[in-house]
Amino acid sequence: MARVLLLQAAIHDEHIERSPPLGLMYLASYLREHGGHEPTIYDLRLDYRRLDRVEDAIRRARPDVVGISAQSPEAPVLHRLALLAKRHHPQAPVVAGGIHATNYPDDTLANDPHIDFVVPGEGEFAFADLVDALAAGRDPQSVAGVLYRANGGVVHTPLRPVAPDPDVLPYPAWDLIDLGAYGRLPRIGLIYAHRRYMIVETARACPFHCAWCHKTAGDVHRMHRPEYTIGEIEKLVREHRVGEITIIDDMFNFRTERVNAIFTGLIERGIHVPISVVNGLRADLLPDETLELMKRAGVYRVMYAIETASPRLQKLMRKNLDFDKVHRAIDKAYALGILIHGNFIIGLPGEMEEEVNQTVRFAATSKIDTIGLYRAMPYKGCDLYRIAQEQGIPVPEGEATFSFWDSDVNLSRVPVETLNRAKKRAYWQTYLRPRRMWRLLRLIPHKSRLLPFLFLFFIRKALRNN
Repeated sequence: MARVLLLQAAIHDEHIERSPPLGLMYLASYLREHGGHEPTIYDLRLDYRRLDRVEDAIRRARPDVVGISAQSPEAPVLHRLALLAKRHHPQAPVVAGGIHATNYPDDTLANDPHIDFVVPGEGEFAFADLVDALAAGRDPQSVAGVLYRANGGVVHTPLRPVAPDPDVLPYPAWDLIDLGAYGRLPRIGLIYAHRRYMIVETARACPFHCAWCHKTAGDVHRMHRPEYTIGEIEKLVREHRVGEITIIDDMFNFRTERVNAIFTGLIERGIHVPISVVNGLRADLLPDETLELMKRAGVYRVMYAIETASPRLQKLMRKNLDFDKVHRAIDKAYALGILIHGNFIIGLPGEMEEEVNQTVRFAATSKIDTIGLYRAMPYKGCDLYRIAQEQGIPVPEGEATFSFWDSDVNLSRVPVETLNRAKKRAYWQTYLRPRRMWRLLRLIPHKSRLLPFLFLFFIRKALRNN
């Protein structure tokens, strides 16, 4: 048995929305069930300014192993946390994981002497086996799916296949975090119906292969059975007093019958809770009857990943949306009184100014209620990186920490200044429409708290230069 301290790296950025560390909670629950280990979680997102409190947590935990999760913009904090862990417990191996370590495994390890191991990709099984090996004093070479230093180089142990059945995982370790604390932070999607909420992942990865995807859960799409997800939500609502569920799958509605079964089951069990689906919805795979069922089950907000309104770029980026069905799904959700958020990307490889304008017009003139507009960024783990290299577009090497908002990297044929102007224009043209403003005033919950916050958020988006 080992004491395992799991740290979530974090930075502050006005754009960054924060949520509970679901990946670490899955790691913790599997560590307890698999090997009887004693995990604790410290999430720097709750107080990103106070590294001294992280040091206190490291001292108190007296860990045998330290695991750190980070996204790429958080890479500097990942390395800072590794240094702090080694300063207070030099004998405890430090293991890096999460999206950044998955996309930059060799760089993460080679650039930091304070990191001993990297576990890329889906981490529960590899990390638990590594903790077992370290606790027993076994050679880490016996653990599939890890990287470590040896003989002056980086050793890759054999690849570990992803778990074909995600139902083998226990529910996340909700008891290891302060559930109520996350209601104080800007959450994914920003709009909320209840302060006390929890994110839920009903499927991992995605069966599609869009070029901008980071593939945070691998390449193999695996879905929890409806009974697993219904039981998870029921436990959260009845035992943990959660007042809202936020579904964050990379691809939630690939199988319509599974989606229907989940919401039918919630209705039949009398589980009445607001639900938002803030990620992973393909609008062209949403029949009218499914949207009607979602509304009856408590869904009040959905996110449609449109990305680009250019048919050429839809094909080039392998998104291939059926826009006749997209318009139908937008119209249906609108008629049902479900808030609709649209995600869009500009600055794609080879994108021309008219294609940027095409996407801006779609966002502004459709019945979508709110938008997120992002610059295309070629992180090493996604195909945008390869496409950029093939087209001779300069991309950062090593541990790139650029964000969607403040980088000079540009994959398109449009100057960066023009892209930035288009972003500002998109926000003004989208939100300064009386019909849209009136609908938001009617449908947004917690108006006294959310409307002032959203107004200031809009102003920052509309006025900033990148």
